[in-house]
Amino acid sequence: MISIVLFLICSMVLGCDTSDTEQSSLSDVGGETQTSDTEKSSSPDDTYENQDSQTDEDTSQGSSDNDVESTWEYTLAKINAGGYVSNDDKTIKQFAKLLDSIEVKTKNSRKEISDMTVKAQEILKDEGIEVELLELTRNLDKSMPDESKDLSYSSITAAYTVLLINQK
Repeated sequence: MISIVLFLICSMVLGCDTSDTEQSSLSDVGGETQTSDTEKSSSPDDTYENQDSQTDEDTSQGSSDNDVESTWEYTLAKINAGGYVSNDDKTIKQFAKLLDSIEVKTKNSRKEISDMTVKAQEILKDEGIEVELLELTRNLDKSMPDESKDLSYSSITAAYTVLLINQK
């Protein structure tokens, strides 16, 4: 358990480079990789330099099936379901709303939020704590007041993960 807490602190709070771990969390789901033209919803192999460039087109309101499948909310819904989800699955919209909310409250991009949430779920699972990804994302969002701005999602995620581990 101590190694997990140290990993959490290093990877989420101190900003150690864990990009290889994060990329495997989301890019390997179903053998598919995220793709998009914007930085906010770019592929897991990309980094974010301009986090303020999101437009309405960057969110889940894409007009075609391919647009939906290239979003972070679709990927999270797919992970949540353990495989395939249809493009009109209700969890895609639920994840989109949660990502929108968390993105406003924090200084993190949709990709970073997705990566950290999936990593937290993996750590919890390794500790014997099963929590659905949608429930975890919802709880992390609820843990931040609505009027919050520029919070560190990594700190929130690390604290919440350690709290759950210590409660077991």
